[in-house]
Amino acid sequence: MKKFILSVAVFIAFTACTKTDVQPSSSILSAESTDNLSAVQIRTHYITAHGWKYQGWYFHYVDQQHKGDPQYIRGASGNLVDLNINRYYFKKNGTYIETQGKYRFPGTWYFTDSTATLFVLKHDDGLRDNDSLIFVDNTHFNYITFTHYHNTIYTELMPAQ
Repeated sequence: MKKFILSVAVFIAFTACTKTDVQPSSSILSAESTDNLSAVQIRTHYITAHGWKYQGWYFHYVDQQHKGDPQYIRGASGNLVDLNINRYYFKKNGTYIETQGKYRFPGTWYFTDSTATLFVLKHDDGLRDNDSLIFVDNTHFNYITFTHYHNTIYTELMPAQ
C-alpha cells in the first residue's frame, strides 16, 4: 500500500508541473548564461545602451553577500572617494570614455571569452583592467576587478541620467 501511495504521489508531482509555461526573462542576463552568441550580443547591448554612473565601489570583494569595504556608495556620507561625477560611456565599436566632470579619459573595451563574462578595459594611458562580469541588465552593470595587490574591487554601476 505504501508503494502504491508513493507511486501516485510521484506521478502527480511529475504530471502536475509543466516546464513549458516557464519563460526565461529577456531583461536580465547573469554571468552564468551559456548561450554564447546571444550572451555577447545581449551584454554588449546592455553595456552600450546608455551611460553609466557609480552606485557603489568596494575593496576586498568576497561574494554578493560580502561586497567588501565600501569606498563609495551613492548618496552616503563619509565616502572615502568621491565618484559622484564619474561616468562611463561604452560604444559598440569597442571604445569607451570615462568622464570626471570636464575631463575625459578614452579607452577600449572588449570581451575576452565567448560567454562574455570576462572583459578588459584598456585605458589610453596604458593601464589595463581585467574584469569579470557579475551581472548586467538595463539598470545594473556589476563587475569585479582583480588588482596586483591581492585585492578584488567590486563595482556597481547604474544608468547615468
